[in-house]
Amino acid sequence: VTMTIYGDSYDYADKNKPITFRIWDASTDITYPDVNLLSQEGKELNVTFVPDTLIGDYQHPAIWIKGNKVEQNLKLNMKWNWIALGVVPEDLRPIAVFPDLTLFKTYIKDKSNAMIYSNGSEWKPNSAKIEPGKMYKMMLSKATNSPELPDPLPVWGVPMELSQWPVHLNRGWNWIGYTPLTTMNIDEALAGANPQLGDRVKSLTGIAIYDGEKWNGSLKSLESGHG
Repeated sequence: VTMTIYGDSYDYADKNKPITFRIWDASTDITYPDVNLLSQEGKELNVTFVPDTLIGDYQHPAIWIKGNKVEQNLKLNMKWNWIALGVVPEDLRPIAVFPDLTLFKTYIKDKSNAMIYSNGSEWKPNSAKIEPGKMYKMMLSKATNSPELPDPLPVWGVPMELSQWPVHLNRGWNWIGYTPLTTMNIDEALAGANPQLGDRVKSLTGIAIYDGEKWNGSLKSLESGHG
């Protein structure tokens, strides 16, 4: 693969600025943000923008190596969102997981009514953590200095080993975090739930009811990052 990187060479505005790389897997729609560039001998290359510079050639190509982190993109709206992480960030504090939401009035609650919030400048309580795989309801509204809402909101982390994060279902309503990073139709996603006639599953905007053979309703599929 040959790649041309363009920059503003007028007055050397971009000269010597660092260049970072990301790898996107088109078959899974998963982005790997933790990418290093290596020489053929295995030496890490720190790339900066210099006009007309060539790195590697066909006899001695540079090699991209991805780390184990992936990027999960959360699609958020102002007002209520039902969210869940399918990645495990290194730091589970809200300021680390959702740094771009610090400047919003943000309220996050789980089924037990535990509340995490930002008043537009800092997160409380100090001991709060965002647990991967858990469904949260998130309320977003503008604060005085709020920027535009990120679209989407990226969260970095190691993909969850789904076999190690089972979903336990109880009678009545369950708050379920959908943890796979790819979209699945509802019959496939809930095949292991042993659904019974009349069982219901709902998202923030849709609902499906099990008729004894399959799920029917406005909710057709389950998407990454939602509850």
